[in-house]
Amino acid sequence: MSNKASIILVNYNNCKDTLECLDSVLLINYPNFDIIIVDNGSTDDSWSVFTEYANKSLENNHEVLCSLLDENLHHINEVHEVKLPKVIFIKSDKNLGFAGGNNLGLAYARQQKGFQYAWFLNNDTVVEPNALRYLIEKIKIDTTIGIVGSKLYYYDKPAVLQGIGGKINKLFGRIIHVGINEVDEGQYNGKAAEIDYVIGASMLVCKTFLKDVGPMSEEYFLYFEELDWATRAKKAGYKLAYAPQSIVYHKEGATIGRNPKTNIRSMQSEGYLIKNRILFYSNHFPAYLPGVYLGFLVDLFRYLRNFQFKYIYNLLLIITRIKHPKEL
Repeated sequence: MSNKASIILVNYNNCKDTLECLDSVLLINYPNFDIIIVDNGSTDDSWSVFTEYANKSLENNHEVLCSLLDENLHHINEVHEVKLPKVIFIKSDKNLGFAGGNNLGLAYARQQKGFQYAWFLNNDTVVEPNALRYLIEKIKIDTTIGIVGSKLYYYDKPAVLQGIGGKINKLFGRIIHVGINEVDEGQYNGKAAEIDYVIGASMLVCKTFLKDVGPMSEEYFLYFEELDWATRAKKAGYKLAYAPQSIVYHKEGATIGRNPKTNIRSMQSEGYLIKNRILFYSNHFPAYLPGVYLGFLVDLFRYLRNFQFKYIYNLLLIITRIKHPKEL
């Protein structure tokens, strides 16, 4: 039997996308896995939808076995151990943020017998059946690989890359996905990608890495968690990689408050980007902080162009440490 992989999804007010992602994950061809879905303090009907899904699975358990847990990882429903794909729904009464939600799922995964890999997958993705298998094959090749990612395509433009990893411009505190908006013609298939971080929509790590580096930092709440994790990995002597055969389609922004028509983030979402950029550089590259603050001029001009005067006001409040994004 292959080593067990736990696939972790975090849901926040978006059960429709989560269940579409779940449908695709249930078709993967890796032989030993479970799926852990954390409902991260949703204020809509997500938990009732998951409860109904789980109850139906118990009535028709020839397909999949579901169980419901609370945030203390205690079982809510009766579960019988059978050899079926398992889906575990964990209910958190509060929004723990991206890292916190994933870490709650990870805490359950690490308690399970045979656990070896954790695949952190955004809930607004759809995966190819062999996506997990190629990630695990990649990380097995080289034990110095700490985090491995997938080739990400846009869900609504499946021939166009969202990215294969990311680069950091330390001078101005900016990040960019490698390959973003490029039509995939195999240009990133035949060479090792030089990346500074693995894109958070699909990240695989192993048990040893978690022991050496630890889980994602919950200090960030939203954004920059994967950059922080990748930077900590490199400091611990690990490399980053991506598996070009591991294909994931990403809707991008379905949960975090981005308007799909205008591609404009919510003010709170923008606030976390600003605050956590400062936090990340303060933690890892303090010498570059002057350039980070200079880089906020880019945001300022973007807000002016879009007549987002409230965004300008809150940018100034955050960079002067007057207001935290949660208060926006």
